[in-house]
Amino acid sequence: MYKKLFLVMFIVIFNGVTLFAFSDAWVLNLKAEVGGSYTIPSISQSDLDKLCAKEMTGMLGFVAGGSLEVGYIWSTEKAFKMDSDNPFSAIGVFFNIGISQGYAGQVTTAENNGNEIDVFVNVYYTPVISLGVTGKCYFFNDRMAVGLHLGTKIICDTSPEYELYSTDANVIPAEVGTIIVDSQMMSTMNPFMFSIKPSVEYFVPLNRNVELNLGGYVAFNLYSPKYITLPSSVEGMLAAEQEKKGVDFNAKEDPLNSYFINSFDFGIILGLNFRL
Repeated sequence: MYKKLFLVMFIVIFNGVTLFAFSDAWVLNLKAEVGGSYTIPSISQSDLDKLCAKEMTGMLGFVAGGSLEVGYIWSTEKAFKMDSDNPFSAIGVFFNIGISQGYAGQVTTAENNGNEIDVFVNVYYTPVISLGVTGKCYFFNDRMAVGLHLGTKIICDTSPEYELYSTDANVIPAEVGTIIVDSQMMSTMNPFMFSIKPSVEYFVPLNRNVELNLGGYVAFNLYSPKYITLPSSVEGMLAAEQEKKGVDFNAKEDPLNSYFINSFDFGIILGLNFRL
């Protein structure tokens, strides 16, 4: 009984999109995005030597955020004179603004008194403001959309929180704290990152003017901060190693031009679409 009822409801909802298609209309989308972020650090060996490090790898963390989209959708029947039964049913262009949490995680392998040590640092910064443009292709009478977002993310947090631990607690014990980005570093660090994000969305009509939006996304973020920010405990260990090795480098004043904290994001989309 319940299985038959569920099947009937699914068929009605799935085919109802044909009745409530959003072609040729202004549309406003409210979205929540929840997922993960994997940091992909990149740095040259010469800059690693300035940090007295051997290797730098990434870590996985949690991210969440929300966005507002406003755009227009054109039906392909009117825009391109296609047949009404063509699977490619519409195209849309949207302008986006969003706010989210940012994450950067790194594992740095370094030497301390001749012994190798791995230092793990998770950094969380909020808010991150995103701006961009999204193009979408709609299929199957606007039941589904495939989109591509191009934009920028702006890191606005001047006191990001961090978690720190290492493979040798006698050298660097586990701690949590706040990294203070002072006025000097704010004037020199780059807060902008470039983002490209493909997505797939499925739409369930709720009434003539509202749709439920379900989907998923992946994204690649390209970010060159130019300078590195370190917890005070790591700065102390680094200064001691630099003095032993005769390395002349100041993290607050000297840039690391080859240093990138790129990231790969992925997650699910849950939202509402409104015909304006």
